[in-house]
This record gives sequence, structure tokens and C-alpha cells, in this order.
Amino acid sequence: MIDVEALKSLAAEDEAAWNALWQKTGEATLTQDEAQRALACLWRRTHLWIARHMPDYVADFPTCKRYPGILKPRRELYWTDHGTEGLTHEGTLAWFSSRRWPVNDPATDKPLLGPDGQPVLKLQGGSTHFVIALDGTVFYLIDLGDGAWHEPKRNRDSWSVEMVNALDLHEENGEWRTWCGRYPYVESYPPVELTLPWRGTRFMQPYDARQAVANIKLKRLVMAAQPGRLAPARMSQHSDWRTDKLDCGPLWPIAEINAAAFSTTPIAELAWVKALSAAGALPASLESPDSQALAAREGNLSSVVDPIASLREVQQALLVLGYALPLSGADGHLGPETAAAVRAFQADWTKAHPDDAIAADGIPGAETEKRLAAACTERGVTP
Repeated sequence: MIDVEALKSLAAEDEAAWNALWQKTGEATLTQDEAQRALACLWRRTHLWIARHMPDYVADFPTCKRYPGILKPRRELYWTDHGTEGLTHEGTLAWFSSRRWPVNDPATDKPLLGPDGQPVLKLQGGSTHFVIALDGTVFYLIDLGDGAWHEPKRNRDSWSVEMVNALDLHEENGEWRTWCGRYPYVESYPPVELTLPWRGTRFMQPYDARQAVANIKLKRLVMAAQPGRLAPARMSQHSDWRTDKLDCGPLWPIAEINAAAFSTTPIAELAWVKALSAAGALPASLESPDSQALAAREGNLSSVVDPIASLREVQQALLVLGYALPLSGADGHLGPETAAAVRAFQADWTKAHPDDAIAADGIPGAETEKRLAAACTERGVTP
């Protein structure tokens, strides 16, 4: 169990050190000592956050759902990105704790009762080394020397991170839902219809750009603290190991993220990150009602990616307007390059036409197509 009073005594010092080192992680290479100090600060601030915001769970961290010390002797390790299939970091942290949860009777789907009439409790869920919230906040839950219960094929030789994301979404009776109930982020994170269904799934929640940047910085931080243990060929996502898993999925720009993690280029100077930064935190954060209102202008189908032919037209318009798609070109698929280019166009359009503003959400919906056509007319170019 964590000593909360000890955490409190170091809180101010940890916060200052963490903020400085976390910023430096995105701009320059940390020394090993700096990276190890940053991780120590992150560990303490994570568990202090739990003590302040989830006090009933203090005794459940660090979780018992781990393999103590199993990763320490391994020189070469994998990294696995996951999506949570949940909606909040609080729910994710609770699931990845040592808390025992009621067991449902499969016949009635109600809590199973023991001989004493009390609900039967069972250790459930898995565990992970890190969690990244929708706003990019990072939590450090399991020591890097321990194995986490995140994927049977990689539990004993991989570090892991969970990106908060509902993943699979579906519409039911006019309402968007996840596997566990109503999806509350329709305006903030509009469901994206995939050009090609992903393992039976047509709609997914988009990731927040802040999560992508935090993921890059976290990997850089860990590699500085533990040099030589990761390699590009061993960076993966959950769906690489299991055919029944969706995470992180086609909306997660894993190739670009991992390339950036192994680069020494300041993150803000990376072309695809520049496109995201130009449009702000995308999609609109939960705290951005103005962006939410603008996003609604795309209508109920604003989150639906157009068929391949239509998306090619969008990409061709972007290209003639000067937005780069160096890797994908006009291939008819919505990848991170296309989404970033759409966001950059949307931001540029709003800057030039404040009375006809459009949400910079990276979604090539009908309203965005109209502005692309108008922009081509203004500049006298033809897609």
C-alpha cells in the first residue's frame, strides 16, 4: 500500500520536476538520470492522484495483478499499445487495481451470492504499466521491472500502455452506444465510420491528438531511462497479437507515433504533429463547448467517412490546395496523413473565413467537402 503522507511531502517538488522534464522530453533527449527521475515523479504523482480522487482505492495499488521482477533480467523487450474499451481514466484505473468485483450468475446475470448471502467477489480485469487519459495525462501503475497482465503472449516480455478509448461503437434506437452502455461523447469525439470495417467493426471512437503526443513522449522517456531495451521491430499494438482484438485499430497512427518515438526531432517540428497543432487539440476536448458546437455543423453524419471514391476526391482537393500527403497520396483511405491534412485545411479555412467557421476535427464530412470545393474555386485550381 502506498504511503500517502510521503507522497504529499514530495508533491510540490515532484510537480515542478515532472513538468520541466516532461516538456523537455518532447524537445530534446533526456539523460538517463533525468528520465529515471521523471519516472519516479510520475509514479508518485500517479498514486497521489489516486489518493486524492479515488481514496477508496488506495489499498488496491500497486495492483497484485503482475509478475514481480520478471522483466528485470530481459535485455530485449516489446512494447504494446492498447485501447481500453472504456470511457474514462477513472474506470480504467479501477479495473487495473487489486479490487475484487462481484461475480454475476450466468443464468440470471445478477450478482452471485455465497452461503453467507453476500455477493461473491473475484479478482478480475488485467493490468498495465501506463494509462493515457483522453486529455493526454499519463498514469504510471506498474514498475517497469514487473510484467503486466495485458496480453498472454506478451505479459512476460513487454511494457504496455492503455489509451482511454471506447473503440467499438454502434447505433441503437437512434443512440450511440458502447458495449457497456450509452456513448456520451458524440459531440466531443464523434463516431468515425471506417472506410473498410475493422474486424467486424464499422464505427470507432477517434483518439485525441494529445494522447498521440503523450504516447510519443512516454516512449521516449522510457527509452531514455532504460536504454537499448526497445527496438522499432518490437513496437506493437494489441491487435498484432490477437485476431479478436480491435485495439488500437486503424484510427491510431501507430507507424507515425513509433517513428517519432525513435526520432530525436522535437515533436513540435514533426510534419504530421504540426498539422495537428495548427488545429489545436483534436478532436474537440470535453472542455471545449465552442468546438463542440462547430462540430455539430457537419450534421448527424459529420463523423461518417465517405466511401473510397469520395475520399479520393477529398484527398485530390487537398493536394491541389497544397496540403501534403507524401506517403498515402490520393489512395481513398482515411489514415493519419489524410486526417492531419483535413484538420490543417479546416483550421486554415476558419482563419480565412471566420464568419463561416468549421470545426477542425479531421473529419471529411459534407460540410468540409463544400469548403474544399469553395477553396479550389477561390484559388482557381481543379482537383
